[in-house]
Amino acid sequence: MRIFKTRTASPRATKILARAIARLIPPGAYVKLEGDLGSGKTTFAAGFAGGEAVSSPSFVLKKTYFPRVRAGHKKKRDAIKEIHHIDLWRLSEGADVFELFDGDGNGAVWLIEWAERLPRGFPDPSRTISVKMKHAPAIVGKNSRREVIIETASPRLAALLKPALKSKK
Repeated sequence: MRIFKTRTASPRATKILARAIARLIPPGAYVKLEGDLGSGKTTFAAGFAGGEAVSSPSFVLKKTYFPRVRAGHKKKRDAIKEIHHIDLWRLSEGADVFELFDGDGNGAVWLIEWAERLPRGFPDPSRTISVKMKHAPAIVGKNSRREVIIETASPRLAALLKPALKSKK
């Protein structure tokens, strides 16, 4: 397991981090977003979608975004063509969620809020990045600082993420 840790000081910084990650990971990846209510999961998703109007799909369970070709991808075929944003907050642990994961083969990436509610072993760890968001201690005033822990069991995904993140074993 490869673990990357970082902090963001504002919602804007969280979006910038997410955008940097979006430029690096390939289509077919799953990004599991975990954290308490208000920890920044939807803010991360908005940054990942890069300019798309993103809101939490809590009440519809799934929204699909069609981002513009991402700057930073060397070849157009490497670009993410769809972002499926899924929010499992309303579902109980162990609920049948597989029907939400259709259309996997056409250049999509999956952003999954409340991913701890997914069945054990899903999705395939070789295609998965876990992003754990939590409030970091505030120095002064309103707390918009976040600690972000990014994990992957995939050596390939870890190598792709390394340029954007400080690595810690």
